[in-house]
Amino acid sequence: MPPRPAVHAHFTYGTTVRIRAVEPGGRDQLDGLYAEMSPDNACCLSSAVPTNSSTSR
Repeated sequence: MPPRPAVHAHFTYGTTVRIRAVEPGGRDQLDGLYAEMSPDNACCLSSAVPTNSSTSR
């Protein structure tokens, strides 16, 4: 399957972010990001990444 193209999202407060699929090895980095994130910020993104043990890596 070819890689999915990245997209850009522009927030109303002016910030633009690049959104892309998780690449091989990137899941561990993403898990680390969530582990270091404050609870206030993490709650905003909690629906973005499945956290249950049935999620395949």
